[in-house]
Amino acid sequence: MQPESWLGFTTSRCNSCSEKASCNYEHAVLILGTSNAAIRDTVGKVLQTNQVNFDFARHGFFRIASCHHPSASIFNMLSGAMSANDLDELKGIIAKGDAELGPSDVLRMVPVLHLMHEEESSWLKALIREERLLTAFQPIFDLKSGRVFAHECLMRGKMPDGAIVAPAKMIPLARKANLMHFLDRLAQMTAFRSAVKEGVKSHLFVNFNPSTVLGPNSISALLDHLLETNISPQQVVFEVTESEEVADVHNLIHIMSYYQEAGFKIALDDLGSGYNGLNLLSNLRPDFVKLDAGLIRQVDMDPFRQTIASQMLSLARKLNIRTVIEGIETEGELAWVMAQGADYGQGYLLGRPDFKKYPEDQVHPFIQPAAA
Repeated sequence: MQPESWLGFTTSRCNSCSEKASCNYEHAVLILGTSNAAIRDTVGKVLQTNQVNFDFARHGFFRIASCHHPSASIFNMLSGAMSANDLDELKGIIAKGDAELGPSDVLRMVPVLHLMHEEESSWLKALIREERLLTAFQPIFDLKSGRVFAHECLMRGKMPDGAIVAPAKMIPLARKANLMHFLDRLAQMTAFRSAVKEGVKSHLFVNFNPSTVLGPNSISALLDHLLETNISPQQVVFEVTESEEVADVHNLIHIMSYYQEAGFKIALDDLGSGYNGLNLLSNLRPDFVKLDAGLIRQVDMDPFRQTIASQMLSLARKLNIRTVIEGIETEGELAWVMAQGADYGQGYLLGRPDFKKYPEDQVHPFIQPAAA
């Protein structure tokens, strides 16, 4: 007879192959435990209702074993029946199937809510670890010359099967799993490498999240990487996203001053869409402001939007800040922003994001160069 472990488990059937424990649970076992009797009862009922094979030890622990990693399906079952607070109080650990667990392993158990986030983000961690990011380039045009002034570098993920992952799927998960700094920095490095590969000579607008901005020590590493790629800081414009709430505006301003002193330009992105627009504008004093696409939508036919947009453009001119109009999708919108004296424009009308750069020596057919 197989002896009991320290936790009091005996043999049980594997959830995948229905064999005895001698299959060694090739991948993992999930151990769950809590001192809260009500939560423990709920866990037992959830597992029984879903016909999950498990062991229940005398110390009040559950063990769910499977030849295939069991946690994802188990977590889905638990999350459907338990509150976030209960999932935070319920503790768990994922271990190798044939491992003997002892007191030290119990001390390493973490809230199941944390394990769920870890499980949910496993594909994103692999993507970051294996550097499976791509850069799509969207052209930004000089509205006076009609030529490419810059390319905005847009992050895309790539799954092992080649499927492309949009930022909207990666960013919320990265925030939840505390991976935003790693994703942001990898996106920047990928953008610089891709720009060199594509032979981009124009400016590069590179996004970053204010919550991931590190201190001045991080700038030296960034400069070292740029030195390897032959991209100068003067070519790079970092975009601060105004639509995100910045917890510490003064710290952001302090950090960005180091970036500007190193030669980088700063753009305030999505002006008019978020929390701190005028506050950031007055304190950050960016080199560029990008008017939010929502403000420009059908601006040529909406007097209310025209008044707001024209005032923003006028304010930027008085502050000697160059303007970039985002989201230009119609010829009417383009004609209106050009008539208002906007400096630069981007949008689907002018050029969609692409993994290849836009030809930098061509005049866009929708932009008539200003007379000399």
